[in-house]
Amino acid sequence: MNRIRNILLAAASVVCLATSAQKSITTKLCWIDGDISSAQSATTSFDISGLHPGVHSYHVRVQDNEGMWSPVMTKFFIISHARDEDPASSITTREYWLDGRFSNRVTINQSQAVIDIGALSAGVHSFTMRVRDDLGKWSPLVTQYFIIPHEPDSEEVIDQCRYWFDDKEQNANVVALEEVTGVIQLNIVNLSQGEHTLNWQVRDSKRVWSKVYTETFNISEYFPGDVNCDGKFDVEDVNAIINIILELKSPSDYPGIPDITGDGKVDVEDVNAVINVILMD
Repeated sequence: MNRIRNILLAAASVVCLATSAQKSITTKLCWIDGDISSAQSATTSFDISGLHPGVHSYHVRVQDNEGMWSPVMTKFFIISHARDEDPASSITTREYWLDGRFSNRVTINQSQAVIDIGALSAGVHSFTMRVRDDLGKWSPLVTQYFIIPHEPDSEEVIDQCRYWFDDKEQNANVVALEEVTGVIQLNIVNLSQGEHTLNWQVRDSKRVWSKVYTETFNISEYFPGDVNCDGKFDVEDVNAIINIILELKSPSDYPGIPDITGDGKVDVEDVNAVINVILMD
């Protein structure tokens, strides 16, 4: 905590030094989280004990003896969650969504549930879920990809499906359809972040393979909060969201989704949500 105070005081000193040496400083004001109405005189210490864990902003400006104010200097800092807090004991919320449509997420209350995919078209799809504990913290996202096979051109029964990624047909996976219930789970653990192609065929009971179906998908596009789409949550995502909040960048400047809370706006709540995920690692 003392280190944070020293950082804030150092920021104030920089502003002070930026003023002309021929003028004297008469007033030093500072405030937290953009609330200038709560500005107070910048002294040798600043009480931040009442701030909640997460990202905050510290603002400072000075006034000289001619009544001129300096530009406002802003610095961001993080108050970490206490490491000795009681651990979570139960899951209170479970959410899932299909095909990266975070705005269409569904909340379920039970640990096991039947997911209705009857309206999905044949092709590759993704299932993403997260859970929240009784401390209000969200887990990292877990995404699984799966195929709903196309029906064969004939009236024969489908008995097998084979699929492969990109141009690696030699690594095709063959699945007997009697082992599954119309949905084929895909193993993507060895795929890198970015765009890939999925190729698949089905075989009927006459051992005739269908044409090859091909579809592209992007592994990294289904992770709200992973703003730079590098497959992880870190300080770069925090900085990206802050840039959007301060209007230094546009959401379209980043490939990922900054609105991790799904409330339709990018604000400090999204920053806190990403930080919560980072601190859980």
